Amino acid sequence: MSSSFDDIDRAILRHLLEDGRASVDALASAADASEATVSFRRAKLEATDVVRGYKPAVNYDALGFQTVLLHLRSREPTATAETLGDHAGVVSVYETTGHHNVLAVVRVADDADLDRLVETITTDVAVSAATASPVSRTLCEYRPVEPVE
Repeated sequence: MSSSFDDIDRAILRHLLEDGRASVDALASAADASEATVSFRRAKLEATDVVRGYKPAVNYDALGFQTVLLHLRSREPTATAETLGDHAGVVSVYETTGHHNVLAVVRVADDADLDRLVETITTDVAVSAATASPVSRTLCEYRPVEPVE
């Protein structure tokens, strides 16, 4: 984290990671700062894209979705990664290094959904290989990372 962040910013971030719906009063208490200071700092964290929004942590397994990791090899990994986000079921996309240079996390209802998604993705002329790795068990997800001191 940038050195322009201080203990107040870190306290706000720590508290938001635990409770994204925390009130200004709760954040002020956690940061040992005034509500005005916390409001200003939270707005700054949002404006600088440090805080990108407030989303619920959804248990997709409980909704009947299967999590699958798609490992792709692409001659144009940046373009492939950017277009993957347009496909239904794709929740995260990463450009990586190594043999497979694009990793996508997808949620599908069943094997037929996965087959359709892989077929659609592999029609991209830049994609030369795809491997699907279904997740057998989620051990941890949405674990907050402490802001760096």
